[in-house]
Amino acid sequence: MLQEVENIKSSPRTDLQKNVQDLASAFLKPGVESEVNVSDNMKKNILVLSNDDTNYKQGELVGYLEKAQNEILMIMAMGSYPRFVKSKLYAEFISKKKTEVRKVEKV
Repeated sequence: MLQEVENIKSSPRTDLQKNVQDLASAFLKPGVESEVNVSDNMKKNILVLSNDDTNYKQGELVGYLEKAQNEILMIMAMGSYPRFVKSKLYAEFISKKKTEVRKVEKV
């Protein structure tokens, strides 16, 4: 969702409503496969604003998207990322990458 928000912020304002609706469908609606962990209040505000097609809400909507980005980054920094780096899954990933690099170096 972090990159998607950056893409939305740099896209033409005429596409804002549709882009945010797509983002909400992919990451914010309850039960979606890629649901992100942001506060319920944040989700509610973005979902409500994404369905409001009045132009005066666009600045507010972008502001909420930026706040959601910050929430995600804080969650990652405070818990998710440090736990992931210590996980068996990450150790296996790193080991696999090192093996691939060694194979390339031998060629």
